[in-house]
Amino acid sequence: MDTWILLRGLTREASHWGAFAGDFQTALPQAKVVALDLPGNGQLHALPSPLTVQGMVAACRAELARQGVLPPFHLFAMSLGAMVATEWARTAPEEIRGCVLVNTSFRPFSPFFHRLRPRNYAALLGLVLHPPSADAIERTVWRLTSNAPGPRTAVIDDWVAARTRRPVSAIKIAELNAVRLLLDEIDEFYSNYKVSRDLIELRNLAQVAELIIRSAMLRHESRGLHYTLDYPEQLAEARDTILVPAIYAD
Repeated sequence: MDTWILLRGLTREASHWGAFAGDFQTALPQAKVVALDLPGNGQLHALPSPLTVQGMVAACRAELARQGVLPPFHLFAMSLGAMVATEWARTAPEEIRGCVLVNTSFRPFSPFFHRLRPRNYAALLGLVLHPPSADAIERTVWRLTSNAPGPRTAVIDDWVAARTRRPVSAIKIAELNAVRLLLDEIDEFYSNYKVSRDLIELRNLAQVAELIIRSAMLRHESRGLHYTLDYPEQLAEARDTILVPAIYAD
């Protein structure tokens, strides 16, 4: 019996497959289909999100082993999930029979600007830096990913319910992951293609986003617009947050 593993992208979970997972199982009645959550999302939302794609691969393999689901696997994966799938196939090829990759960055065949139009960069980074309500987030995601003339309210309501019931764990780590992955893709493109004004602006936005998130992660208090459930109290004295480049850390 073939085993298919479905993997979603950053801050998404198994429920975001909607009716697709059931339709997929119907199309392959003899196969075992497992919609797997990445750590920090869905049923695993209480777990910390790994900081690297390699860490996500290790977590997926461990979770499947815990569930008693054994290789070899076919992987059907979207976005970040597809990056996990390709790394999984590279590091443990004996476990993977094949991959179906959807809307992912895969150099040199699919650079980030093929799946994310430049006019949407600011909206995406805005969600990372200043996340609005769950409803506003999901409506923005719909607008960035759908060509439908109007939002499908039932679908968005399901997305909002999933975000509310199972909030992404360690959200600043997830945000930092998102920005770092984007920066990696920008650096790759920056080194191999003609530089444009939009690319320079995107690089600057992403670098500032990373600095803001790293600063927020180092602040162990709540003050002004910076409020965190981990550190709800305000320190007696305001302190500057100082970031030290890795090359000077020692």
